[in-house]
Amino acid sequence: MTPKNLLLGVLQTSSTEAIPIKIITHIGELFGFTSNVMRVNVTRLLSAGVLDQDERGCYRLKKKNNLMAQLIDGWHVGEGRRVEWDRTWFMVCLPNKKSVAGHKDNIKALSYLGFKASDEFIWVRPNNLTYSRQICWDYLLQLGLTPNSQLFVVAEADQEIENRWLKDLWPIQQHQKNYLQLLKFLLNSQQVLKTMSLDQAVVESFILGSKVVNTLAIDPLLPEQMMSTKHRERLTDAMHEYDLIGQKIWWQKFTELNSEEFSAPGHLNFLQ
Repeated sequence: MTPKNLLLGVLQTSSTEAIPIKIITHIGELFGFTSNVMRVNVTRLLSAGVLDQDERGCYRLKKKNNLMAQLIDGWHVGEGRRVEWDRTWFMVCLPNKKSVAGHKDNIKALSYLGFKASDEFIWVRPNNLTYSRQICWDYLLQLGLTPNSQLFVVAEADQEIENRWLKDLWPIQQHQKNYLQLLKFLLNSQQVLKTMSLDQAVVESFILGSKVVNTLAIDPLLPEQMMSTKHRERLTDAMHEYDLIGQKIWWQKFTELNSEEFSAPGHLNFLQ
């Protein structure tokens, strides 16, 4: 959790209504960030062109209709983000060793979309997502992949290599364990939230909600042929329920601050 993550989260779903700096700093203090720290981050994001300011000293996110926003919000769709796998693969070829060793943005971009390294130059993932090769390429570029890379759809991989991709690249057992652990956290938190003060519930719902949403948003969405999806589906369903609870909590808080027009925050931590 950083002041920047919190600020972007709070402003994410309130882009039609500017939020006063007084409310921004108050929310920041709930998470342990001083008023000055929040103001500094507002100034930085304003200078970077991420925020707009009106004449009242209120701030909103600049609207950006791009693939990045779709990626973030995709967790709501759950398993609807994937299609039946036809055993083809997306393959990204990086241009040279320097790009891998010295350009962390490449690795970050590929990891966000569930790619894994077959070797230092080749990254792959099952071609089981709802979007086309072109949209996958657009996502990768927006996430920071060097344009000198190339993206292919591979229909006939060498059997020995493909077997290694299937068995060794993704930590399937760890994914399953993580889904179950996060599900347990959500169910426990639902009960704990009932006993918390409003301010405590605001913090709890944001931090845990962000953790689960970030996990689901960048999940590799491996197909049924590689792993059972039932635990991921259960976690998604539980997060939908938890999200409704969190929205009510944040509405109560904004109402307390006489800001009924603002919505619950988005969860953008993984992109920062």
